[in-house]
Amino acid sequence: MALLVTVRARESKLGDRQSVPAPRTTPAAPSSLPLLTNSVVAGRSLPVPVPCRVCGDKAYGKHYGVFCCDGCSCFFKRSIRKKIIYTCIAGTGTCVVDKARRNWCPFCRLQRCFLVHMNSSAVQEERGPRKPTSRKVSKLTSGVTRSAFRSVTHSRQFTHRPQLSQGVYEMAARILLLSIRQARMSPAVCELPRTLQDVVLSHTWSQLFLLQAVSWPLLLSADCDITHLLLACRQLAPDPIEISMLQTLVLCRNGIMLMDEVVQREMSSCYYYTQISLTHHTSIARYSTLLMIMPALHSVPAATVRALLLNPVIGSVPIQHIIPVI
Repeated sequence: MALLVTVRARESKLGDRQSVPAPRTTPAAPSSLPLLTNSVVAGRSLPVPVPCRVCGDKAYGKHYGVFCCDGCSCFFKRSIRKKIIYTCIAGTGTCVVDKARRNWCPFCRLQRCFLVHMNSSAVQEERGPRKPTSRKVSKLTSGVTRSAFRSVTHSRQFTHRPQLSQGVYEMAARILLLSIRQARMSPAVCELPRTLQDVVLSHTWSQLFLLQAVSWPLLLSADCDITHLLLACRQLAPDPIEISMLQTLVLCRNGIMLMDEVVQREMSSCYYYTQISLTHHTSIARYSTLLMIMPALHSVPAATVRALLLNPVIGSVPIQHIIPVI
């Protein structure tokens, strides 16, 4: 009897256990935070943001060589590609550029981009949208001027030195002095040490001389390369501002190849700004024509300029010894 009661009690407990439903275990919801974090980090070079060098906003990676935010990166790219010319809203060029006020003055914002050494060359080398290039600018250029510069670039070398008057040699000496002195005040080299200025000027003195001679009544024989160049340039009638900007372009172009990386970035920025200023001063059509002077200047060797115009004045003294004392 006692055994029967014990068996029934065990069956009763077993039935109670089977009737109680097992507690449901809901699967844990997958955490989306790690996936979101990984996706953000995968598209950036930094997992933790750093301050933007331009405005102080959050920057997750480098753009054009500098840690900056996406806003400043797009602003810099747009300004460089479209060659936009800004004007300071305050007229002082010292506006505050921070996260809240970065859109107030685009001029000062772009100046800040260059101040932290954002690389404008990287923007120009990027592949832009595929659009057909316009040929209207080239059609506006005079055919006479183009043929004149082409004849200078492919001209023959002279075989004899023309006989010039003493007044021409004295004028050439004054042109050389003035071109070197003005070049030292150019924004391309004015902040460089004098020794570095001398290096750049030693490689560019003849081109600077010829640019300066355009506005002087310097005339040589008809079959001289220098005469062809001066006559072609005088057809354009460049004003003093245009000549000064072309001199700055000559200095920057040669200085970029001679200086170290830091000075190269500064000269690249100066070269870009001078191009914009020249376009703003004239027009796109005239700007395209003025740039034709650059290869024509390079086509006349410095030895030719020296032999024709300077040897009777300076003799055999190397030009590298004369430039430092000017």
